[in-house]
Amino acid sequence: KSLSLNMPDELIFIMRTYFLLRSVNRQLGCPLNRFVLMARVAAKGIVAKPDDSTFWSQCKSLNEVIKFETRLQWKAFVSFVITKVYNLLVYIGYKPEELMKSSVDR
Repeated sequence: KSLSLNMPDELIFIMRTYFLLRSVNRQLGCPLNRFVLMARVAAKGIVAKPDDSTFWSQCKSLNEVIKFETRLQWKAFVSFVITKVYNLLVYIGYKPEELMKSSVDR
C-alpha cells in the first residue's frame, strides 16, 4: 500500500489500464504474450529505417534485432519453464506460500 502512495498518478493509471486490458484478454481467451509484444514495440525505435540509413547501418540494425529477438525468446522460454514448474509443484501439493517461504529462507 505504501508503494502506491509514492507512485505518480500517471503511473497508477497506466498500471490499472494494463491490468484491465490483461483481464479482458484473459476473459476473451486471447493467448498474447504481452511481455514479448511490449518489448518488441518498445524496441522498434532502435531499428534504423531503410530509407534514411546506409547499408552498413542497416546491417548493424539487423544484427541488433537478431540479438534482441534471441534474448527475448530465451527470456520468454525461461518464463514459460518457471511457470510450468511452479504449476507442477502446486499440482503435486506444495502451497504457493510454502514455495515462497522456502525461497526466502535461502
